[in-house]
Amino acid sequence: FSSGQRQLAIVTQNVDSLHQRAGSKEVLQIHGAGKVVRCMDCGYRMDRNEYHHILEATNRDWLEEHVPLLQNDSHQKEAETQMRPDGDAQLSQQADYHHVHLPCCPRCQVGFFKPDVVFFGDTVPKERVAVVQQAIEESDGILVVGSSLAVHSAYRHIRAASQRGIPVAILNVGETRAEAEGLEGMLKIEAPIGDTLDRCVEKILEMDDVGNVGSNLSR
Repeated sequence: FSSGQRQLAIVTQNVDSLHQRAGSKEVLQIHGAGKVVRCMDCGYRMDRNEYHHILEATNRDWLEEHVPLLQNDSHQKEAETQMRPDGDAQLSQQADYHHVHLPCCPRCQVGFFKPDVVFFGDTVPKERVAVVQQAIEESDGILVVGSSLAVHSAYRHIRAASQRGIPVAILNVGETRAEAEGLEGMLKIEAPIGDTLDRCVEKILEMDDVGNVGSNLSR
């Protein structure tokens, strides 16, 4: 976003789109977005909820047969089948998944869909890497919040910033990969993220209040 004088680029490893839900408009999601599915053949994208409805309609008979079985599972089994934050789930062994039909892509009529996220072992699309690299190169400082930087797809950009002499500040509890590898031009703030950022916001608001008072007195 822009304050009129400075611009801020948000780069995140998260795929949950919480930044956008919090009001941020320009967010670079390195690992993609879990709310979108992508055709593995032609690259066509669609909303994950929309695909979910198509999947349900395509497998209505299967659902009518198997949902009662799943509902009769014990409470322990129900807990095991709950969706995890990363989108995985331990599926019940009472159901036969061989007869679940995956809808083909409506555009190419060939490909199948998967969440539009970078899983372990996948590579970040080149065009996405280029956008993040440009944001890093044009920045005059970087703030890393709540990341150990253990994943190379994120760490590579911090390393590039360090090599360019761009100041990097890291707010995190625990050692990060940047510290372990001795990157230069780095400030480490070892403190809880929530409390620290809340205090920063309070200070900024206090400064704004003082500035407004001074502006009124000068009139």
